[in-house]
Amino acid sequence: MSTVVPPRSAGAPTERAMRMGRLGLLALGAAVLVLGVVRLLDPDVAARTLALLIGLGLVVGGGLELAGREATGSSRAGSVVEGAILIGAACLMAPAERARHHG
Repeated sequence: MSTVVPPRSAGAPTERAMRMGRLGLLALGAAVLVLGVVRLLDPDVAARTLALLIGLGLVVGGGLELAGREATGSSRAGSVVEGAILIGAACLMAPAERARHHG
């Protein structure tokens, strides 16, 4: 009795690549955990970092909304409005955050 090993498809990752990916994710998760604990020691810095990440998320989300509209060829005006609102919210959030810490 012989076992037949199906051929591996060209795009499938190898076992070694998957193991390296898992180790990379584990290392990244540990680094984020350590940074989170360090940030909790200074709540003011943690709040500023959170505000920065939210602002970046809004800008990226708005940009992706606009880019997705262009990529799909959609003529939905809602995509433009949504993208503009997200980017505008991030731009409005930055001066308010800066004034809160410098004023």
